[in-house]
Amino acid sequence: MCTNGVSSWRSRCYIIFWDVVESHHPERVLRQFGIVQGIPRDVLMSREHHKRLHDINRAGRRGVNWLQRHESYVASWQNRHQEIVGGEQAEAPTVSDDYMQWYINHTVWYISNPGLSVREVTGFQNTGAGFNLMVSS
Repeated sequence: MCTNGVSSWRSRCYIIFWDVVESHHPERVLRQFGIVQGIPRDVLMSREHHKRLHDINRAGRRGVNWLQRHESYVASWQNRHQEIVGGEQAEAPTVSDDYMQWYINHTVWYISNPGLSVREVTGFQNTGAGFNLMVSS
């Protein structure tokens, strides 16, 4: 899985196992590998397309030719060495100047139960009040 010293983990491509197709986005985790983290490009497929692919299963599909069915994804994998994500090497995990602004605008600030009604969040969440009480007393 290595050509010219560059491993496939840096390839922006699809990964296939029978009926399962996943898009691989190394540009989202570059700092884990010593490369300056920049703003990642958009994902390779829409949420609807991703859901359709994940709804596929092999049950009752004994005669399906998965190589033919996933031909475009297989081609992506075969061309993975042309889609290598590059970047500037860094001594320590770091991000580009514009990354943090992008990250703040694209991050969910609070994790909560989506079934609950939306309300303004004030004070501490969950056990935070308990920890605050322990520290204060």
